[in-house]
Amino acid sequence: MSAEDRYSAAEFARRYKVTEADLAKLCERAGIGPDTVLTRDEFRKLLEEFHKRAFKPRRAIMENLKEEAKSTSVVKEKKVKNSRKASFSRLAAARKLTPARVAALKICTGWKDDAKITEAELDAAIEKHLKNRG
Repeated sequence: MSAEDRYSAAEFARRYKVTEADLAKLCERAGIGPDTVLTRDEFRKLLEEFHKRAFKPRRAIMENLKEEAKSTSVVKEKKVKNSRKASFSRLAAARKLTPARVAALKICTGWKDDAKITEAELDAAIEKHLKNRG
């Protein structure tokens, strides 16, 4: 079969082992009928475009799902981090803050050892008072 051979779209579909359902979709998208006579090159181009369109949305959907999963996991982490309140002394010990830094935070923020704060509040205080002193 040379490139100039002409067959119907249905015959090419049979030769290229395209299912009937895919042939119907291909014909619908291309605006042709199964009995339309094409060259091999024309059919190949139609088939390539059909496959590009058929698989591109699936890739985009998968990428969007991955991005959503990332963003929701970050949001969940933030919620967990913000929702847990513990005493200032416990959080400072968990962070292994030096006594000098603990004293500086107590002075700057007015917190006592038993003040209930979240990790996010402690992070913000560290950023504001200890890292940006300079």
